[in-house]
Amino acid sequence: MASSIDHELVLTGSKAWIEKFIIALNICPFAGPSYKQNKIEYQIEETGKLEIIIESFLMLLSKMLDSNNISNSFLILAIDQDFENYLDIFNTCEDLLIESETDQLFQLASFHPKYQYDRLEVDDIANFRNRSPFAMIHLLRVEEVEQAIEGYKNTLEIPELNAEKLRELGRVKLMEILQSISQTY
Repeated sequence: MASSIDHELVLTGSKAWIEKFIIALNICPFAGPSYKQNKIEYQIEETGKLEIIIESFLMLLSKMLDSNNISNSFLILAIDQDFENYLDIFNTCEDLLIESETDQLFQLASFHPKYQYDRLEVDDIANFRNRSPFAMIHLLRVEEVEQAIEGYKNTLEIPELNAEKLRELGRVKLMEILQSISQTY
């Protein structure tokens, strides 16, 4: 059976979002180096089946354990994932890190097209801090995150600074940026 998803377009759209949103707006002040050095692994999964998604996650984890040349990885879920279902998948992946005792080496970040923070309205522009073109599970090396934190004054302020930045940018400008990204896939 032929794939109905164009992996190249999914990858192009994901990279455009990282470059034109995450890095360009400095949403994550540590994202630039690994992206520019091409040290990110991408795995695209086009199924909603939990066991296959988990298998892909474990393969990414294994690749990162085997190679220090991979700074971080994205498991991109290329089919539409309900946000609640996605959170269940994400939490299962976090549980697997703990069960495998790799949670001291790796941590996860969560991105989804319909991401919504607790205590924020669905249309609050601050939700876009974690809204991506596709559902993604981001696997990061704890050591690299800790090194980046050392070079940054107060990382606890980043989420609120990003919320302020997006609100100041405004919905019209943000939508223009996101529209330019969506034209890549």
